[in-house]
Amino acid sequence: MRICLGCNEEVYGVSCCGLIIDLESVLGITSNDLTARNTTNLEQQRRVDEHYHDHLFDDYHDEENLVSTDIAFETEVQENYIKGFEFLGSLPKKYRLMIHGLPGSGKSTFSLMFANRISNAHSKTLYLCVEEGAKSATMLKKIKQMRIRNKHLYLFHSNNEDEIYHRIASLGISNVVVDSANRGHIPLEFLIRLYEHIAGVLVYTMHSTKDGKHRGGTEFAHECDIEVRVTKGVAQTLKNRHGELASYQIFKKVYKNGSHRCKRQNFTIVPD
Repeated sequence: MRICLGCNEEVYGVSCCGLIIDLESVLGITSNDLTARNTTNLEQQRRVDEHYHDHLFDDYHDEENLVSTDIAFETEVQENYIKGFEFLGSLPKKYRLMIHGLPGSGKSTFSLMFANRISNAHSKTLYLCVEEGAKSATMLKKIKQMRIRNKHLYLFHSNNEDEIYHRIASLGISNVVVDSANRGHIPLEFLIRLYEHIAGVLVYTMHSTKDGKHRGGTEFAHECDIEVRVTKGVAQTLKNRHGELASYQIFKKVYKNGSHRCKRQNFTIVPD
């Protein structure tokens, strides 16, 4: 069976996006494995997800238009500090981070970078691409340009509470990033329940108005522990229960086409 990674459909010729893999020869996934994805058995679900996880984008790289340059992740990690995000202060295991900014300001890039940094073998992260979609052209372009490759970071497109809880259980998720809450029509009550459900960090992004205020009610900012506003690649803390207020230049260099640059890690699109 041959699958198009962009469409997630079985194909017999050239796919619309050209991202085709033979599941049986390359990944060892059979039709029965794909059927198992639709069952309620978490172990079967985990096996299929891990196959996608480990191999999905092994050959999907594009080095064109890259500028050889340093990136803004040079500072040594200190205890309870996140490398590259030390300006947020010494952070506990569990907290809520709200990120807001105008469209194109860099808030999604910031949230992807942050999700990558907090994702490891002991702290897996589910990134809910409720606005753009996990397989959208814009999201895949960001992943390529940011060169994210972290096998403990999972991308998933859903705003259904039951589906999200199911993925958290099947994948052993500790942290959740919601991008974005208002465009994904996710109410504050759901975010509160989600935070109580997970063991780690909850991050949610919000769109801002032209005057710099985030859309939605002030209760979203009231519920978070850290509030960050992103403007043209600069992150500024407006509220921080774990450190002092500070600003930080997130993006040190850019691509020739103006896109932001950060390290190449890994990621996974969780099958729908």
